[in-house]
Amino acid sequence: MIPKLADILDIDPNKLLGSSNNEISKTDKSNIKDTIMLVFKCVGFALAVAVLVLNIIGKTNVNDSITLLSLSLVCIGITLLNKEQ
Repeated sequence: MIPKLADILDIDPNKLLGSSNNEISKTDKSNIKDTIMLVFKCVGFALAVAVLVLNIIGKTNVNDSITLLSLSLVCIGITLLNKEQ
């Protein structure tokens, strides 16, 4: 029955069953990579803004601010290192 359906739809039976080696294309990998880099940029920026706001309203101490800014720097650094490759 599946081979007949594949003939009617004019596609490979393995593709219809999903059992072929479905490799992610280069464009899909690029889109995933771009999305991950965008997340790192946004998280880094959000952490920096959060530290600024928390310091303005006086709800954080120096140690917590340094920790958040360090995480922000790591996120931004990952995106910058990735640009070089």
